[in-house]
Formats: sequence, structure tokens, C-alpha cells
Amino acid sequence: MDTPPSRFPGDLLAGKYRLERPLGEGGQATVWEAHNVALDARVALKLVHPDADDFGQAERLLREAQAVARLRHPAVVRVFDVAQTNDGDWFIVMELLDGECLADKLGEGRRVPATEAVRLLLPIAEALVAAHAAGIVHRDVKPENIVLARAGKHLQPKLLDFGIAKRRDTDWKRTTAKGVLMGTPAYLSPEQAECARDIDQRTDVWSFAVTLYECVTGHLPFDDETEQALLRSIMTGEPRSILEHSAGDAELWRLLEGGLKKSRAERWQSMQLLGAGLARWLLAQGVTEDARGVSLERIWLGSTLPPSAVMPRTTTHRTHLAPRVARWTAIGAGAAVIVLLAVASMLTRPAPAAEHARPAAPVAQLPVVPEVVPVGAPPVAPSAPVAPATARPEANPKKNAPRARPAAPPTATPALRSSSAPDGLRLMNPY
Repeated sequence: MDTPPSRFPGDLLAGKYRLERPLGEGGQATVWEAHNVALDARVALKLVHPDADDFGQAERLLREAQAVARLRHPAVVRVFDVAQTNDGDWFIVMELLDGECLADKLGEGRRVPATEAVRLLLPIAEALVAAHAAGIVHRDVKPENIVLARAGKHLQPKLLDFGIAKRRDTDWKRTTAKGVLMGTPAYLSPEQAECARDIDQRTDVWSFAVTLYECVTGHLPFDDETEQALLRSIMTGEPRSILEHSAGDAELWRLLEGGLKKSRAERWQSMQLLGAGLARWLLAQGVTEDARGVSLERIWLGSTLPPSAVMPRTTTHRTHLAPRVARWTAIGAGAAVIVLLAVASMLTRPAPAAEHARPAAPVAQLPVVPEVVPVGAPPVAPSAPVAPATARPEANPKKNAPRARPAAPPTATPALRSSSAPDGLRLMNPY
């Protein structure tokens, strides 16, 4: 026989929250639609079952309220209050969402077109990026914890239930018993299935990839009849490609496959990288906004995110080296270009002697020293070659013999010079 409910519509909790109708019930808590009589506002109220405290549910409820209060992200459900009933039962008060649970949208084997599924889940990926930056790992990402709330003509996907979230700055071991599975089996990461204690953000990367896989194919990547067989499949099996389900394309499968790697070192190292890859995939399909109508370029491809979503390497060491190798490769290429430009400049520059010599005077302005002509010889024609300036005249045996008059210098244009002159390179001087 079922245990009668401990709460009924009309009950007043903490003197101001009147219960109206139950919205959903789990093994440890019930969610109610309630009315805040003090503020005249409709809210959602999550109330822990009286017999659920054996598993530390009250403390988890308080931790959920604290975790959500730290985030303040539009894709995370808002928490307004945490309090106790007169009987000592804990509850938290949250915003009441008007929308559809993603699990209900999927139904039994239903699927969502690939582009629509990615548009719906990218805001959830953004919320996880914010949670991880705040040191919070959700550990239970699944369709049941995602609500597609209505926000005008767009949707605002919301991530719920941080009840088993892990925070790096708290002693979370107090509420996690050794060897106890935390989360929903079908969405557990391999490290969760092994009950590992060093859970980090890559666990959420795995669960997000499982959720997106289910959205686009209508099937779970790992599905067995018993929980033990399911956990063994998660730790050792390989998922079928989404192409075998006639969903998406090879690039989308590459992105999802990177989130479903058994080894955390080979998996996408952050939701930021996976989200950026999915945003680029949407842009390649001609989609520029997520389900909220927000620009993919602005959220995922801005200066605060990596320029490209690179697949994780096979080892953690290589993953950490990849950005450095890319950076030094770019620096080396830039240095090579600079060297080539310097060599080209040296090849086209004038010879050093010509570069530092002063410009020679025009030919027409050079002084001409006439050659001494013996007595009785015919006069020298004006066009005769001019002797070098250093030539000395021959001794004349007759001291009183008259000297020949120097020929008038030819008229020339000073600005012009023969290109065959030794200093003709000055005409090519780029300076």
C-alpha cells in the first residue's frame, strides 16, 4: 500500500508558501507549484520527503541552493529561498518555469532534427561552462533535468537539479558514500561508473554528449536491460555512430565521439571546446543563432574562446602541449617571412660604394685640361676626346712658343646622365 502524502494542496509552509499542485515527484523529493502569499507570486517549491534524510538529502538540498545562487546564469533555474517547515522538512523555492521538459519532448524513441537539437542544447553547454568556471560539476546532466522554457518568441533552455553537484571548495565527501553511484545510470561517465572520487568537468562533457546523442538519434549510446550490464557497456563498449541512425553528418559525429571517449585524457577537455565546435557546425549548416535567438559568433567564437575547437589528443601531455606547439609554429613562420623580406631588400639595394659616395658633378661642369700641341700641328677639333684631369702636359723645348687656347666646353644638360656611367646606380637609389 502506498504511503499517504505528507503534504496536501492548501498547506502553508514557513508562513508564506501555499501549496497548489504537485508538478513532479522523485525518490527523494517532490516539486510543487506554490503561491508566495507575501509577494503574490507563483513559484516552484522542492520539498524533501520526510524519510529521505538517511541519504543526506537535506544537506544536498542546501548545497543545491548554494550552488545555483552562485551561478546567476540565464540557462540555470533561479533559486529564491531555502527554508524549513514546522515539522523540520527542508525545501527550496525556485522560479516557476512555463515550458516543456526535454525528456517529454523526446518521449519514447522520438528524436529532434540535428540542427534543432544543437540549438536547444548550446545554452545548456554555456551554463555548464559557467558552472565549471565557478568550480561546480553538475554530475547529473540528462533530459529530465532540462526544461525548454518559453521566453517570448524564443525558448530559454534551463538546467535544473544541482542536488548532487560537486564543488571544489567544499568537503563533498560528507554526502557521497564510498562506492555509491551518483547520478542516473544511462548518463554516467565511465569514471562515475567506477565510483571514482576525482570527478571533474569532463564528467559533464560525457553526460552532455550522451544527451545530445539521444536527442538526434532517439536512442541512448549505451543501453542494456540490467544496470550492471549497462555500467559494463559504458566502461568497455563502443557507441554506434549517429550515421547508422541516419542522423546528423560525419562532422557532428566527430564532435559527439570526442565527448564519448572512455579516457578523460582523450575526451573533450572542456565544455567550452565542445560548445565552440558545435557552434561552428551550426554555422556551416547556415544557422547563426541558438534557441534563444542569441548570436553563435558572439557567444562561442569571441575573443574569450579558443580560435578553433581542436580534438583532444591521446594523452594529457599532448593535450597541454598542443596550444604551445601551434603558437611557436606561428612565430616560426612569421620569423621566416621577416628573413625573406630582409634578404630581398638586400638584393635590391645599391652596392655599398655607390650608396655612400657623394653624387658626382655633371660631366659638362668638370674642368677640362687641354693637351699641349706641338708647334705647327693642326688645331684640335672641339669634339676630340678630353684628356684625364690627372694628365700632365709634355715639356715644350721652346719656352717662348705660344700655347694653344682651350676649346670651349660643350653644352650639356646637367640633370641628365648616361646610364652607362659608373655612378649610374644612384638613379635607382630607393632613398
